[in-house]
Amino acid sequence: MSVIKNEDLYKQKYPIDILEKNIMNLSGKTLLHTQDLTAEFCAKYILNDNYYEGVEEDYLYSGDYVLSKQKNITKEDLIYWIKKTPGSYY
Repeated sequence: MSVIKNEDLYKQKYPIDILEKNIMNLSGKTLLHTQDLTAEFCAKYILNDNYYEGVEEDYLYSGDYVLSKQKNITKEDLIYWIKKTPGSYY
């Protein structure tokens, strides 16, 4: 498998497992705007200070911002995964 970069996310959708393998190369903002993410993925990688070391702007995300960009995720589902994921916040 080759390394995925932010510009690749604009060209196609990737499965969650591929995104997870490349997470340190990807911007949270680009992920939220281009990919169909799961609540579990967002809790683990986008809303988690303990894991994701992305660019400084990535620390500004909130659960409400994630929900506004990922219409497929319900608030209840996101809160469920945040509670199950150490370091995640709403």
